[in-house]
Amino acid sequence: MRSQEILVRILEKAPMKAILSFLLLTAGCGASEGAYLQSGTQTMGSTRDPQAAWRFVFHKALPYWEDGLPVGNGRIGAQSWGTGQHLYLTLDRSDVWDLRYQPNTGANFNYTRLRELVGKHNKELIQTELNPDLSPLAHLAPTHVPMGRLQIELPKDTVVERAELDMQQAELRWDLRIAGKAVIFRLFACAPENVIVATLEGVSGWEPKVDLQALTEVQPVRIQKIIDNSWRQMATAKEIQPDLIQELGYPKPIHGSQGDVFWCIQPIPESGKLAAVWQTRREQDRWQLILTIPSQGEPDPVTSARRTLEAAHKIGIFRLRERHRNWWQERWARSMVHLPEEKLQRLWINGIYKLASSSYLSVPANLQGLWPPDGQLAPWRGDYHCDMNVQLTYWPAYSSNQLDLAEPLNRWLTEKVAPQASSFTKRFFGVDGLWM
Repeated sequence: MRSQEILVRILEKAPMKAILSFLLLTAGCGASEGAYLQSGTQTMGSTRDPQAAWRFVFHKALPYWEDGLPVGNGRIGAQSWGTGQHLYLTLDRSDVWDLRYQPNTGANFNYTRLRELVGKHNKELIQTELNPDLSPLAHLAPTHVPMGRLQIELPKDTVVERAELDMQQAELRWDLRIAGKAVIFRLFACAPENVIVATLEGVSGWEPKVDLQALTEVQPVRIQKIIDNSWRQMATAKEIQPDLIQELGYPKPIHGSQGDVFWCIQPIPESGKLAAVWQTRREQDRWQLILTIPSQGEPDPVTSARRTLEAAHKIGIFRLRERHRNWWQERWARSMVHLPEEKLQRLWINGIYKLASSSYLSVPANLQGLWPPDGQLAPWRGDYHCDMNVQLTYWPAYSSNQLDLAEPLNRWLTEKVAPQASSFTKRFFGVDGLWM
């Protein structure tokens, strides 16, 4: 059910409740509807259980990206979904962009010329002379560029018994059964450190296989589903269009490894490199993976990422989890609302959870947060609509004692947007000031 439909139903029942619901529904980032609300299939729990509102619980596999469960630390994030045998992490880093842009510096690019052409009703010249971006790729770039999809392959007989997102701890857990034995998959994006940590407990007689497909390599995931009383194979995720990749001109990703360290590097023309680097280790029946995505400006992203991974391993998985939980414990201690209806309580928690997961230390939360669609460029280029899209996302920061979550937005506006807007105002309008 879509959030708009939910709002209409609430509005029919209780206007005051509708107002509150609207605020809560718009409190989070514009991630996918599955990650945003998780309505319809979760175990809602009893209102007597104070922990129920903190969790999304599913007693089945999540074969569609839209139903995935999100984690993030403000810089890097993952949407976790899968069929059982295959667990997927759709990966993203918030500040990675294809920066190709050619500003219009022509003599006729000014407000006086615009008024003249409007007076003459000359739409054609308005479109040609006053187009702010003259790049041949203006219809595609600049654009946010997601990393791609990490796949963890498990034995064929893997069955998903339960999948849970605990927003209080900002951790994800999958309860699996493999060859009749219980296996637990855990995932979190460590807030104090810039790493994503995944573990499997109960590994015996088999070894997980890991593969990462960059955005340009992602293939649709296909599952068997009953349609019209017969089994049919269908895609659960779209494939990025080959002609789009060709038009963008992205070269083939570079895959490599050294020992237990693996990487995938996607060069972005004129914009640096997007890389994911991960390390896997096995200790008895516990398997672990630590992954990071370094800045696209790193000349040697693998070396930079290895330093991050080595530092994380020195800390150790248990201390990483402890630091992570302490960070979120302090976060939740800043404010809390207590609502009689569990669904509304969960919406408020979900809004704070996603804002903290996608707006911390780095750049502001964009339209999709850290969870863009699997295998696709982000809708609306993953940009910033400086209107209600941004305003509603950040409302909880100011009303819930979470001012540090608004810091990326304020820093970006004052340090990046304001100087550019001031320069544009002077050049286009011929006056001092700031026009956005």
